[in-house]
Amino acid sequence: MKIILVRHGETTWNVLKKLQGREDVPLNETGREQARAAGRALSLYPFSGQGPVIISSPLKRATETARLLAEQLPMTAGFHTDEALIERDYGLASGMTYAERERLYPQSDFPGLEDREETEKRIVQGITRLARVYAGQDLVLVSHGEVGHIFLAYLRGEGTRTAHSALKNASISTLIYEEKTGFQIEYYNQSAMELTEILKGQMKR
Repeated sequence: MKIILVRHGETTWNVLKKLQGREDVPLNETGREQARAAGRALSLYPFSGQGPVIISSPLKRATETARLLAEQLPMTAGFHTDEALIERDYGLASGMTYAERERLYPQSDFPGLEDREETEKRIVQGITRLARVYAGQDLVLVSHGEVGHIFLAYLRGEGTRTAHSALKNASISTLIYEEKTGFQIEYYNQSAMELTEILKGQMKR
């Protein structure tokens, strides 16, 4: 089965470089167009059966991305939300800019921060559960930057975030999942334009 990880589109907080955790921040207009573009790119992707089941984090910026994306697909097999895909809780630092965080919490020890290992456990167990529940169906999972980063870093054996590994807004990462072999990364952190070029190139072969 194919599992597609999509980060939500841009929000005003992204533009202001504010740390977004569990706050319900909506997409801005750029983010909405990014979501539509991701859907158009995925309309070229070789899904099987009746199209993918779309599962989103319950936060507004993710559900809005998921619904706008779904409008561009010829077929989908349902829409759901799942708490396992919700963003990491950044505690008291959530909503702060980088400068504010550096001034108040120079050691990056934010009061109320969800533990990194616990976050990874929640995400890995949650996505594995979804893969097993929907075995045989393709999935599009719409979530958040840190959720996608932690899961993909886990698959890649990377422990920390780098500028290279940070996920772009509305980026698309595709995985192949089999019960015996687990998750294999197919395409990593692709923009809609990048994935479109890859898929169109494959069609010409």
